[in-house]
Amino acid sequence: MYSQLESTILVKQTLYMHKYYPETSKMIAIENQGDGDYFLVNSEDDVFEYDTDLNELQPTGKKLSEYLVIRLESVQQTIKSE
Repeated sequence: MYSQLESTILVKQTLYMHKYYPETSKMIAIENQGDGDYFLVNSEDDVFEYDTDLNELQPTGKKLSEYLVIRLESVQQTIKSE
């Protein structure tokens, strides 16, 4: 479960995206990977990657649940290799 701080950050990122990148206005930010690379989800649970440098919104082909599992597995691998 997200902490209060994490939830606040996601809300701020979503509002920022809506203000400066109107094509994201019907999506919610779920991750900021840095360097202007965001992942967003729409109301159908489809995940998109948005590159603010290129102003490009690309579908990932993944649903939110699949994306979350992949990210959790990635984090687990990183922790194991430390």
